[in-house]
Amino acid sequence: MEEDVQPSYGAGEEETLVVIFLLFLPFLFLSVILHEVAHGVVSYLLGDPTPRRAGRLTANPLAHLDPLGTLLPILLYFMNSRVIIGWAKPVPINPSYYKNWRMGVLLVGAAGPVVNLTIAFFVVYILKLLRVSSSDFLFTLKNGENLWMILLGMVFFLNIVLAVFNLLPIPPLDGSRILQAFLPPRWVYSYLSFERYGMTLIVLILILFRQSLDWLRLITEWIARLYLSFL
Repeated sequence: MEEDVQPSYGAGEEETLVVIFLLFLPFLFLSVILHEVAHGVVSYLLGDPTPRRAGRLTANPLAHLDPLGTLLPILLYFMNSRVIIGWAKPVPINPSYYKNWRMGVLLVGAAGPVVNLTIAFFVVYILKLLRVSSSDFLFTLKNGENLWMILLGMVFFLNIVLAVFNLLPIPPLDGSRILQAFLPPRWVYSYLSFERYGMTLIVLILILFRQSLDWLRLITEWIARLYLSFL
């Protein structure tokens, strides 16, 4: 999911939006795919062969992309939505292979958000190499003056939002795996049984209760400011 970078354009606005989105789309897919691959790699390193058997330890997009989760962000973007959400197919894991299942699900759950925060930090590193200050960066995003800077900004905010949003404790989001590590065993099965309704619940929350998610935006902005303070 990605939100709230709203540059303004002059003539040829629609063409500019299409160009930006076409440039941004590979980074969107890459960010989501690396997020899912990270879950699979960590689970595999902890002794679980399930992700490898399911063919999920690959960078091939076809192994990870969910049809609805891929189409929805494209539609939302061209509808000028302030909130863009997309998802890939969750990586199957089997915690019974872990020596310590609580630590295992905790590490696997955290792997995806850590990768997204690392990508966001890499964008900051690129800006540092280009000698771009945080004020210049934000000014450029607001005014839409530089196509490549806008692209970097979208990748930056996308990955922070992906990390924060996925930490919500709603199955199948990563926060549910992290919370699972702290639940009493008798509660785990009942909690994870909500996973079949999880994505429907998430979409409904985004549509019906967007105003109540201001705290999510505030956390995202705080992390963004923290990262940009290194410039």
